[in-house]
Amino acid sequence: MIEVMPRPTNIYHSHHATYVLKYHIVWITKYRRRKFIEEKRSKCKEVLRSLCTEYEWIPETMEVSSDHVHLYLVTDPADRPCDVVAILKSKSASILKQEFPELQAGKGRVWARGYFISSVNDRTTSKIINQYINKHNLEEERLARQLRLL
Repeated sequence: MIEVMPRPTNIYHSHHATYVLKYHIVWITKYRRRKFIEEKRSKCKEVLRSLCTEYEWIPETMEVSSDHVHLYLVTDPADRPCDVVAILKSKSASILKQEFPELQAGKGRVWARGYFISSVNDRTTSKIINQYINKHNLEEERLARQLRLL
């Protein structure tokens, strides 16, 4: 018997393709330093959102932690995943270094060289990734509050 998979709720269309192409992307700061606190964190989110808009990518969930970024993103099939990450990291670093020159400490790099990327296409996995990213933010806030008490 053939198992029927549930249809995705968000199907995207381009000129010659119909697709559901989502990626969970994670990258860290250079030397895993805690560079993004308060206003830098919100500015980083703003920059990443504007880059996604510029390139017509859809960020479903995003979290900028003090030392890494989680991004759950929908892209067009014409955009290679490695190019998406390269654009997000290089352009965001350039913009952020202009506004916050102190981010250049540590050989002038904001982000480390590597990244993690996973393709995601079914609703169960999407739900789990969204919950993980949102829960991760709550855990980071809880730890920050505890550190302020010391």
